[in-house]
Amino acid sequence: MKNISTNIKKFIAFIMFVLESCITAISEDLTLLAFLIVAIIPNVIIKITSDMSIFNLRSLFFNFAWFCLVVALSYNYKKNKTRIVYFSIISFIIYLLVYANILYYRFYEGNFLSLSLVKQLALLPDVADAPGESISTFDIMYWITFGIAIIFIIFISRFKRKDAKHNFLEMKSLNRLNFLRAGLFSFVLGIAILAPANYSQAQKLWNRPIVVEDFGLYNYHIIDIFKSMSVFVKHTPDEKEYMEFVNYFKEKNKETTKNAYTDILKGKNIIVIHAESLENFLIYETITDVEGNEIEITPYFNKIAREGLYFSRFYSQQSIGTSADSEFVFNTSLLPVNNGTVFLTHFDRTYVTTQSLLQEQNYLTMYMHGNNGSFWNRDVMDKVLGYDVFYSKNEYSFTENQEIGLGISDYDFFQQSISYLANAPTPYYATLITLTNHTPWTAVDKYITKDALGVEEPAIDCESIGEDFENTTTCRYLKSVHYADWAFGEFWKSLEKRGLLENTAIVVYGDHPAKLPVSELETLLDTNLSRLEYTVFSRVPFMIWSKDVIEPKEIDSIMGEYDVGPTLQNMLGIKNEYALGYDIFSVKNHIVPFVNGDWTDGIIYYSYRDDDYIIMDERYSTEDIEKMNDEYDYIKIQSERADSIINMSNMINKYDLIAFHKAKLLKETDKRKSGGKND
Repeated sequence: MKNISTNIKKFIAFIMFVLESCITAISEDLTLLAFLIVAIIPNVIIKITSDMSIFNLRSLFFNFAWFCLVVALSYNYKKNKTRIVYFSIISFIIYLLVYANILYYRFYEGNFLSLSLVKQLALLPDVADAPGESISTFDIMYWITFGIAIIFIIFISRFKRKDAKHNFLEMKSLNRLNFLRAGLFSFVLGIAILAPANYSQAQKLWNRPIVVEDFGLYNYHIIDIFKSMSVFVKHTPDEKEYMEFVNYFKEKNKETTKNAYTDILKGKNIIVIHAESLENFLIYETITDVEGNEIEITPYFNKIAREGLYFSRFYSQQSIGTSADSEFVFNTSLLPVNNGTVFLTHFDRTYVTTQSLLQEQNYLTMYMHGNNGSFWNRDVMDKVLGYDVFYSKNEYSFTENQEIGLGISDYDFFQQSISYLANAPTPYYATLITLTNHTPWTAVDKYITKDALGVEEPAIDCESIGEDFENTTTCRYLKSVHYADWAFGEFWKSLEKRGLLENTAIVVYGDHPAKLPVSELETLLDTNLSRLEYTVFSRVPFMIWSKDVIEPKEIDSIMGEYDVGPTLQNMLGIKNEYALGYDIFSVKNHIVPFVNGDWTDGIIYYSYRDDDYIIMDERYSTEDIEKMNDEYDYIKIQSERADSIINMSNMINKYDLIAFHKAKLLKETDKRKSGGKND
């Protein structure tokens, strides 16, 4: 026992010696001190911009370990000028890495850069809101800070501590070793204070901000590299995973989905409008025009909502693939991946979709999009999703004046698409991807709407919302979406005139939230929103309309994009045996999971990152939720349900389980037919 105590004391003394040596080296080497100050600044900035705790002890230890490694390597350079160049290069790498992550977080809130996103880099030139298009004051100040930081390092390096006790050249070997030791101690200490949940979060990498917050940005990228490598490797499920898949859907498909809406759209033409960035708060919302008249922002989408089925508590479940992810979830009833984008990283998989099922019913399936066919790899994914025909940018004619944002204006796109619909054999299923309402909504002078006589209508007056609101992102968005709605209304009228609404159903859904600035949204709504409240608020509309078939009704059941497939398929008399979602008219005790670990069951919205929730059903109080937790671990059980769905979706995408299962069934069928001779 005495020996153990003695060894502990020696170890503590050794650690204190190492730390004292490092502190002395920093205090005597002003270049080193300047670098550490410069290196800490961007790490503080990214935590502030990502709404993280600056003083998270775990990430502080991990980041300090990396800084110690950088400092230790600096002792390989004898000349002061060489060390300055070294520290400047390292500082640039740090600032660039942090800036890239801040930029990505800004455009895809809740996410950080990943190696698996490398294929998306090719899309940047085609995206109107690519980083180069939206440089802010923050961006300029950030790089000015970097320039000042480098000048600071160079300036400080000219001074030497006259009272320094040690010579740099004499102590460099010992200092190098001690900084390596300090880095190792710091890294081990960081690992020691991790909770079991932290390891699970790093392994799953569902919610990247949590991993960055607890492990630090540099460790996050190391973890991500290992995780991302799996995207480029073909995987085969083991027997346990395969049976988990089989049993999951065997149990799920026992449930009946027959209800009042079964088969009501069977044999009808389906026109799906993928409405870019259409948010749910716009439905029935009014605003004044410049002449002072009160107008609806989205009168024609409102018409669909009033005359059809309007699902008012509908959530998009996209990940970093935004529009592409929304298409994937909408059509497959699976969830997107969080280590890439299915359209770019999992395009070689087999999926069952509404379109592929309708192909078996002799439907013609059409895909219409006024952008390049290669954008988001759609010219490859169209076949995977089950489309017979893909009309892309090359099939539409338009001049520069008819172009808004990413491509052809919604008005011209809709009008030209009508001819494809009119000439198509019936029944058909057509998806129309809109473009105009894509961020950053800068073509304000082109958001012109006209009345029935072709006369320009007064523009939206944002000054009625607040002083200087006219110059905001949200104002531009309101004008853009008002134009997009008008373009849809003209499309609707043209379909009606040509008799194309007969025996046809119109389906409209917002592909994802617009990610409007919180402060501007608070001004518009005259309220305050926490980060979690903003997330809960960010719903999109989903509507189904069919003349003389569907009775108007607002559906306020909680619903996710992965429920669209089963709901719509029940109406069409088809079924996807591998759907993770549910027919919303048959499901009870429903839950909508998100790939970052969040979920909602309509009672609460639970944030995986914050381990916190917001009550969504006013019939429940905080006391009720706490009581449910005490009685049967309500939040834990619901979280496990969400995890189960996310895990199953990830397995299907990773292992191409649908194709694997079908091949196995075919092999077993052949074996039975041959009487087992294939063995």
